[in-house]
Amino acid sequence: MIRSLDLIEMFSEIAVAMSENRERLCQLDGEDGDGDHGMTMTYVFTILEDTFSALDPARTTPAEIFDITAEAFLKIDAKSAELYASGFRRAGTTLMRRRQVTPEQFGKALVAMGSSFKEKGTPGVSRLNVADVWQLGVNAYLDSLEQGLTLSEALDTALTAANGGHVMADAGRKSGAVNQADFTGYDAGGASALLIFRAMRDTFS
Repeated sequence: MIRSLDLIEMFSEIAVAMSENRERLCQLDGEDGDGDHGMTMTYVFTILEDTFSALDPARTTPAEIFDITAEAFLKIDAKSAELYASGFRRAGTTLMRRRQVTPEQFGKALVAMGSSFKEKGTPGVSRLNVADVWQLGVNAYLDSLEQGLTLSEALDTALTAANGGHVMADAGRKSGAVNQADFTGYDAGGASALLIFRAMRDTFS
């Protein structure tokens, strides 16, 4: 079962990943956008770390965690922020008032996020975007659960699928390793989605 505390730890891992890859994400965004994606993602997830540190996980539902995340993104004037605000809002809606969620219910939340990315995002052309990466990862995650794999195994499979079949080493706070990644073939949104999948994998490994 996935608890609110687990999700808070997950968002902490995401914050580390975004911070350590901030410049690279901005460079990717500068190729076809305004070059602020790394700054946006780092800022929001760092703010969320501070917000979550003041919460009592035992009194906060997973849905509330996602709703708080959506609210944080809504305060930012950026296209990617709009996508993630909508995505996390939909994820929270799927979980309702549950105190803990199963891997399958977590999968439904990820599917809901992906529907927002697909509807509101800009289609990828020569590089994988956030919707592309999310679909690859979520499909692999759901298939893994159907095959009887555990949560950690399913997330590991999801990350490998999102990364084009390549295995990614552990990174972030749990491993103590620098959270750098190869973003060849990804735009800024796709790269940040890949980092989120890795943070999820590392959190529940």
